[in-house]
Amino acid sequence: MDTPLPVATVNNIILNLNFQVVLNLAVYAFFIAASATSASKIIILLVQKLLELLHQKYLARFKDRKNLALEIIKICNEGSTTGWNVKPRDIEHVYYIARLLKIEDENASKLFDQCISNWSLNGIRQDHTEATKENLEFSIKLQNEAQEASEKLIELVGKWIKS
Repeated sequence: MDTPLPVATVNNIILNLNFQVVLNLAVYAFFIAASATSASKIIILLVQKLLELLHQKYLARFKDRKNLALEIIKICNEGSTTGWNVKPRDIEHVYYIARLLKIEDENASKLFDQCISNWSLNGIRQDHTEATKENLEFSIKLQNEAQEASEKLIELVGKWIKS
C-alpha cells in the first residue's frame, strides 16, 4: 500500500514549484524588459537617423537653392552691365541655369526666360540690323523689359539667399 506523504513534504514541493514558477516569471519579465528596452533604443536610433537624413537633405537643398540664386544674379549682372546689348557669353550655361530654375520655381523661371529672351534677341538685333529709329525704339523696349524682369527676378531669388 502506498504510504501518504507527510504534509511538510507536500508543502515543500508546492513551495519549490511556486518558487520555480516565480523565478521563471522573473526571468521572462527581465528578458521582456530587456527586449523592450533594446527595441525602444533601436526605434529611437532609427528616428534619430531619419531626422538627421532629412536635415542633411534640407541643408543640401538650401545650399543648392542659394547657389542657384547666386548664379542667376551673376547672369543678370552680366546682362545689365552690357546694357542688354551683347549676347550672353556662355549661352549653354544660361540654359542650364534656366532648366534648374524651372525645376525649383515656376514664377522665377518665367521671369528668367523673359529676361534671357529679350537679352538674346536684343543682342542678335544689335549684331545684324541697321541703326534705324524703329530698330532703336524696339531695342530700347527690349532693354527695358529685360531690366524689369531682371529686377523682379533678383528680388525674388534674393529671398532665397536671406532665408
